[in-house]
Amino acid sequence: MNEQDSIQQLKAGNATAFAHIYEQHRTHVFAYAMHLLKNHEMAEDITQEVFMKLWNDRASLRPDTEHLGPLLSVMTKHRCFDEFRKTERLTAGSKHYAYHKQYAQATIPVEDKEMGHIIATAVAQLSPVDRKAFTLSYLEDKSNREVAQALGIEYGSAKNRVSKARQAAKAIILTIVGKGNDLLR
Repeated sequence: MNEQDSIQQLKAGNATAFAHIYEQHRTHVFAYAMHLLKNHEMAEDITQEVFMKLWNDRASLRPDTEHLGPLLSVMTKHRCFDEFRKTERLTAGSKHYAYHKQYAQATIPVEDKEMGHIIATAVAQLSPVDRKAFTLSYLEDKSNREVAQALGIEYGSAKNRVSKARQAAKAIILTIVGKGNDLLR
Protein backbone atom coordinates (compact mmCIF):
# COMPACT_ATOMS: atom_id res chain seq x y z
CA MET A 1 0.00 0.00 0.00
CA ASN A 2 1.50 3.37 -1.00
CA GLU A 3 1.25 6.44 1.19
CA GLN A 4 -1.42 8.19 -0.88
CA ASP A 5 -3.67 5.14 -0.62
CA SER A 6 -2.99 4.97 3.12
CA ILE A 7 -3.94 8.64 3.49
CA GLN A 8 -7.23 8.15 1.64
CA GLN A 9 -8.06 5.08 3.71
CA LEU A 10 -7.08 6.91 6.90
CA LYS A 11 -9.49 9.73 6.02
CA ALA A 12 -12.19 7.08 5.63
CA GLY A 13 -11.46 5.80 9.15
CA ASN A 14 -9.54 2.65 8.23
CA ALA A 15 -7.63 1.57 11.36
CA THR A 16 -5.32 -0.71 9.35
CA ALA A 17 -4.23 2.24 7.22
CA PHE A 18 -3.62 4.23 10.40
CA ALA A 19 -1.49 1.39 11.82
CA HIS A 20 0.49 1.32 8.56
CA ILE A 21 1.07 5.10 8.73
CA TYR A 22 2.03 4.82 12.39
CA GLU A 23 4.60 2.10 11.69
CA GLN A 24 5.96 4.05 8.74
CA HIS A 25 6.39 7.40 10.57
CA ARG A 26 6.64 6.75 14.32
CA THR A 27 10.43 6.48 14.38
CA HIS A 28 10.81 9.82 12.61
CA VAL A 29 8.27 11.55 14.88
CA PHE A 30 9.91 10.13 18.01
CA ALA A 31 13.43 11.05 16.82
CA TYR A 32 12.35 14.61 16.03
CA ALA A 33 10.61 14.99 19.41
CA MET A 34 13.66 13.51 21.15
CA HIS A 35 15.94 15.93 19.28
CA LEU A 36 13.84 18.89 20.41
CA LEU A 37 13.03 17.78 23.97
CA LYS A 38 16.10 15.73 24.95
CA ASN A 39 13.80 13.63 27.15
CA HIS A 40 12.87 10.05 26.25
CA GLU A 41 9.61 9.85 28.22
CA MET A 42 8.35 13.21 26.96
CA ALA A 43 9.31 12.29 23.37
CA GLU A 44 7.29 9.07 23.69
CA ASP A 45 4.31 11.02 25.02
CA ILE A 46 4.56 13.59 22.22
CA THR A 47 4.77 10.80 19.63
CA GLN A 48 1.56 9.25 20.96
CA GLU A 49 -0.18 12.63 21.12
CA VAL A 50 0.79 13.51 17.53
CA PHE A 51 -0.62 10.24 16.21
CA MET A 52 -3.76 10.56 18.33
CA LYS A 53 -4.28 14.04 16.89
CA LEU A 54 -3.73 12.69 13.38
CA TRP A 55 -6.38 10.01 13.99
CA ASN A 56 -8.84 12.41 15.62
CA ASP A 57 -8.41 15.05 12.89
CA ARG A 58 -8.16 12.60 9.97
CA ALA A 59 -11.32 13.87 8.29
CA SER A 60 -9.86 17.37 8.04
CA LEU A 61 -6.75 16.31 6.10
CA ARG A 62 -6.45 18.33 2.92
CA PRO A 63 -7.52 16.44 -0.21
CA ASP A 64 -4.19 17.14 -1.92
CA THR A 65 -2.09 15.66 0.92
CA GLU A 66 0.35 13.24 -0.68
CA HIS A 67 2.90 12.76 2.09
CA LEU A 68 2.38 12.84 5.84
CA GLY A 69 6.05 13.27 6.83
CA PRO A 70 6.07 17.09 6.60
CA LEU A 71 2.68 17.37 8.31
CA LEU A 72 3.75 15.07 11.15
CA SER A 73 6.99 17.05 11.56
CA VAL A 74 5.07 20.31 11.91
CA MET A 75 2.61 18.71 14.35
CA THR A 76 5.53 17.35 16.39
CA LYS A 77 7.31 20.71 16.44
CA HIS A 78 4.17 22.55 17.56
CA ARG A 79 3.46 19.99 20.30
CA CYS A 80 7.08 20.20 21.52
CA PHE A 81 6.88 24.00 21.64
CA ASP A 82 3.67 23.70 23.65
CA GLU A 83 5.61 21.48 26.05
CA PHE A 84 8.45 24.04 26.24
CA ARG A 85 5.99 26.79 27.16
CA LYS A 86 4.35 24.58 29.79
CA THR A 87 7.73 23.59 31.24
CA GLU A 88 8.81 27.23 31.32
CA ARG A 89 5.74 28.14 33.38
CA LEU A 90 6.32 25.19 35.71
CA THR A 91 10.02 26.03 36.11
CA ALA A 92 9.20 29.58 37.15
CA GLY A 93 6.75 28.21 39.73
CA SER A 94 9.28 25.63 40.92
CA LYS A 95 11.92 28.31 41.52
CA HIS A 96 9.42 30.27 43.60
CA TYR A 97 8.50 27.12 45.56
CA ALA A 98 12.17 26.16 46.07
CA TYR A 99 12.99 29.60 47.43
CA HIS A 100 10.16 29.49 49.94
CA LYS A 101 10.88 25.87 50.88
CA GLN A 102 14.56 26.72 51.46
CA TYR A 103 13.58 29.74 53.56
CA ALA A 104 11.16 27.67 55.62
CA GLN A 105 13.75 24.94 56.21
CA ALA A 106 16.38 27.48 57.26
CA THR A 107 14.14 29.31 59.72
CA ILE A 108 12.34 26.53 61.58
CA PRO A 109 14.45 23.36 61.84
CA VAL A 110 13.37 22.87 65.48
CA GLU A 111 9.71 22.61 64.50
CA ASP A 112 10.24 19.87 61.86
CA LYS A 113 9.01 17.01 64.08
CA GLU A 114 5.94 18.93 65.18
CA MET A 115 5.13 19.94 61.61
CA GLY A 116 5.64 16.34 60.45
CA HIS A 117 3.13 15.20 63.05
CA ILE A 118 0.65 17.88 61.95
CA ILE A 119 1.04 16.86 58.29
CA ALA A 120 0.61 13.17 59.17
CA THR A 121 -2.55 14.02 61.12
CA ALA A 122 -3.92 16.00 58.16
CA VAL A 123 -3.07 13.29 55.62
CA ALA A 124 -4.78 10.66 57.79
CA GLN A 125 -8.01 12.69 57.55
CA LEU A 126 -8.03 12.65 53.73
CA SER A 127 -10.15 10.20 51.75
CA PRO A 128 -8.25 7.00 50.85
CA VAL A 129 -7.75 8.08 47.20
CA ASP A 130 -6.65 11.61 48.14
CA ARG A 131 -4.36 10.19 50.84
CA LYS A 132 -2.71 7.90 48.29
CA ALA A 133 -2.35 10.73 45.73
CA PHE A 134 -0.91 13.10 48.35
CA THR A 135 1.48 10.47 49.72
CA LEU A 136 2.77 9.53 46.27
CA SER A 137 3.20 13.11 45.11
CA TYR A 138 4.43 14.97 48.16
CA LEU A 139 5.88 12.38 50.50
CA GLU A 140 7.34 9.97 47.93
CA ASP A 141 8.12 12.75 45.42
CA LYS A 142 6.45 10.97 42.48
CA SER A 143 5.56 12.81 39.27
CA ASN A 144 1.92 13.20 38.23
CA ARG A 145 2.53 10.56 35.54
CA GLU A 146 3.75 8.13 38.20
CA VAL A 147 0.76 8.99 40.40
CA ALA A 148 -1.56 8.34 37.44
CA GLN A 149 0.08 4.99 36.82
CA ALA A 150 -0.07 3.97 40.48
CA LEU A 151 -3.74 4.95 40.79
CA GLY A 152 -4.69 3.55 37.38
CA ILE A 153 -6.12 6.87 36.16
CA GLU A 154 -5.41 9.34 33.36
CA TYR A 155 -2.62 11.93 33.73
CA GLY A 156 -5.06 14.88 33.88
CA SER A 157 -7.14 13.13 36.52
CA ALA A 158 -4.03 12.45 38.59
CA LYS A 159 -2.96 16.07 38.33
CA ASN A 160 -6.41 17.21 39.51
CA ARG A 161 -6.48 14.58 42.27
CA VAL A 162 -3.06 15.66 43.61
CA SER A 163 -4.10 19.31 43.55
CA LYS A 164 -7.39 18.52 45.33
CA ALA A 165 -5.56 16.43 47.94
CA ARG A 166 -3.04 19.21 48.55
CA GLN A 167 -5.80 21.79 48.98
CA ALA A 168 -7.69 19.51 51.37
CA ALA A 169 -4.53 18.78 53.40
CA LYS A 170 -3.70 22.48 53.50
CA ALA A 171 -7.18 23.32 54.81
CA ILE A 172 -6.87 20.68 57.53
CA ILE A 173 -3.38 21.87 58.49
CA LEU A 174 -4.54 25.49 58.66
CA THR A 175 -7.34 24.39 60.95
CA ILE A 176 -4.84 22.60 63.19
CA VAL A 177 -2.14 25.28 63.39
CA GLY A 178 -4.18 28.42 62.79
CA LYS A 179 -4.17 30.81 59.89
CA GLY A 180 -1.14 32.79 61.12
CA ASN A 181 1.39 30.15 60.03
CA ASP A 182 3.51 31.49 57.13
CA LEU A 183 4.81 28.03 56.21
CA LEU A 184 1.72 27.18 54.21
CA ARG A 185 1.34 30.35 52.16
